[in-house]
Amino acid sequence: MNTQRYYWETFSTLKRDQIYIGLLQEKLDHIERCLSIFSAVSASGAIAGWALWQHIAFVWAIIIALSQVYGAVKNHLPFGARLKALHGLYPELESLALEAERGWFEVSRGTLSEDEIINLASSLKQRKITVTQKHLKGVVAPEKAKMVSLADVQAKAYLDSFTERDDEAATATTDAT
Repeated sequence: MNTQRYYWETFSTLKRDQIYIGLLQEKLDHIERCLSIFSAVSASGAIAGWALWQHIAFVWAIIIALSQVYGAVKNHLPFGARLKALHGLYPELESLALEAERGWFEVSRGTLSEDEIINLASSLKQRKITVTQKHLKGVVAPEKAKMVSLADVQAKAYLDSFTERDDEAATATTDAT
């Protein structure tokens, strides 16, 4: 077993998952902001709109009704709980990914034994499970294919900087000899 590769896979998966949770959180924040704005505008502007545009009073009645329904069920939708959970999970995953990055520098320099590398990777995996269970208890974080692909691309771009440095260092060492 190539323990450096094992650690790299652990690190890269953790980084990708951290990016994905960040993207999901951004999307849900945007949706929540739009719904809140819609609700606020429809509630405050509905009466004025109704009075000004009586010829489309039916449209305003629908907007007011939707706003009222959203206001009534907002706290009972899983959306709010999911967003709250992601806001708690993301910083912990970010911190864990940063720790994994620091660990990669030790692993890539060859200063750790195979057992130490395996223990480090296993510890990261266990802590990821722990923080995920802590924050997503009873909440489903959907896996959206487009966001997963985007997270893969962003993680690859980020992680490529590590392999480029390793390639440059190897080239510099070869050139020096």
